[in-house]
Amino acid sequence: PCVLEIDGEFATEPRVDRTICRIRRDTRFSHDKSLYRDNMWIIFKRGRMHGTEMPGLYFEISERGFEYGCGYYAASASYMSAYRSLILAGDAAFERARRAFEHQKVYGCYKRPHYPDQPEQLRAWLERRQICFTAQSADFPLLFSQGLADKLAEDFRLLAPIYRFLLRAAQVERQHQARTP
Repeated sequence: PCVLEIDGEFATEPRVDRTICRIRRDTRFSHDKSLYRDNMWIIFKRGRMHGTEMPGLYFEISERGFEYGCGYYAASASYMSAYRSLILAGDAAFERARRAFEHQKVYGCYKRPHYPDQPEQLRAWLERRQICFTAQSADFPLLFSQGLADKLAEDFRLLAPIYRFLLRAAQVERQHQARTP
């Protein structure tokens, strides 16, 4: 219910290759019976699970703990261009996302310096190569507790303005792509 509050168009069907990753490959005819991967994740997003055209919310479990957040697995160069244009234009959705990010302490992000002449508060957003806001935890008692869903819902709600800005940038990119021959 929480993720549908954030975006009513999210795919939420609990199915492998729809919202749930595959942990095993088909090993019926293979000599290699090992796991396909050593982590498990779910993702909520519009469109195809493995598509890179829309942002999403995710939750991942591994032997090291768990992480969850919002963003892109691999944002395209044209998406990043639309994203940066909205920031530089002072887009209202960006301002809401920036304020939401600055007023929380759950999520971190990665950045690389490419815009040294911009104000610090914009550089933190403009210098990102990939877009992902991630919280990490090794709190295994929480992972296996009844309180995990409530914690995720509370923290995902912090991401709602950020997700909406990322979605806006995706929509701007699509409009630009539709106009470009």
